[in-house]
Amino acid sequence: MKDFKYIAPPVIPSPLNIYTTAMKDFKDIDPPPPPPDSFIRETIRRIARQFVLEKKLSYVYAVGFRWKPSKYESTPAQIGFFLFDPARKQHQFPFAEIPRTISLLELFNTKDPKDVYGITEVQSKYKVVRKFCEMNGSSGSSSGTAAPRRYQIQPGERIYGRNSANQYSQGSIGGLLKFATDVTISGTTTKLLKNELYALSANHVFPANNNKAYQPRTNSNQSPVDQIGTVVYRDSGDDFALIRISSTHPKTAIIKDVGAPKQPAPNLLITGQTIKKSGISGVTSGIVDYIQVVVINSGTLQIDTRLFTILPNASFATDGDSGSVVVRETIENGQTVYYPVGMLYRMGSNGNGSSQIYYFARNFLDITTLTQASVVQTTDTI
Repeated sequence: MKDFKYIAPPVIPSPLNIYTTAMKDFKDIDPPPPPPDSFIRETIRRIARQFVLEKKLSYVYAVGFRWKPSKYESTPAQIGFFLFDPARKQHQFPFAEIPRTISLLELFNTKDPKDVYGITEVQSKYKVVRKFCEMNGSSGSSSGTAAPRRYQIQPGERIYGRNSANQYSQGSIGGLLKFATDVTISGTTTKLLKNELYALSANHVFPANNNKAYQPRTNSNQSPVDQIGTVVYRDSGDDFALIRISSTHPKTAIIKDVGAPKQPAPNLLITGQTIKKSGISGVTSGIVDYIQVVVINSGTLQIDTRLFTILPNASFATDGDSGSVVVRETIENGQTVYYPVGMLYRMGSNGNGSSQIYYFARNFLDITTLTQASVVQTTDTI
């Protein structure tokens, strides 16, 4: 790394003719159209690479793109660096938090604003994360009194893992998935069957030495849990797991206290949008902050995964909400519909109080694309 010299990659031409046409009157559009995801990801990759090499830092956890378009702002875009170093979590990082202007024209080696979708520069912002929490709350041991109601298998409901000490960790169900055909996930030997039902949740809820998944039992004073399925696929990098359901517990695709889900759709996330979360702590609302956030592998500088963040909000989520489904609510043909946009999996604090808790969610479309799964809706048979 010490001998690495940054070489500007070749210019990426504008892929959308319709966008290029619109850019002729860019300053008269309010708000201007957002750039495509592919351009945002490439911008993040190049800036992150420069940042790490310049500062010689190994603790860039993630880099995100915030897009707040307005014809009245000269720099509607912002690059946020989420910095986390376990060894320095009680200390200040060795630089001042001063916004820096980054020229995208220089970054992409061009003089034509159309090549960078009219975003000629962005502002950088450092967000120091002192502590990460994976939000998998403990539910205690297997002895105790039965829960007061019968839980069912549905998005937003609770799900348990159990460790070798017979202690349970709890998370939330992020969705119910099915497959049109038998699927073998690329790079693995895992086979997912078209006639089976799968629940989605956060991988860290389930200890590595136990693939069983549980839910509370309410009709017995014996063990307070029943096994409802088996973890058949784990993605530790993206931190999600698929659980094959084998239980006769009641099931529904309706997101708990929200409504029926639609299939995930691209380009649903915009900075400033209101979203909802359904999990163990109930239904809460939040605001999308950084979109197209990517985790950076500090050794290889490769993009490992994709996520988005929710604005600091102390009441948005808590322990046990790992795996919760995040949805965008919209109106189509006079009807309220809910699109799953993410799976909540982590929160981080900068140590300056509960109001500065950052929430991170995996992109739901990425998960379904990787696994080739379809979201179970109310019209599907469970």
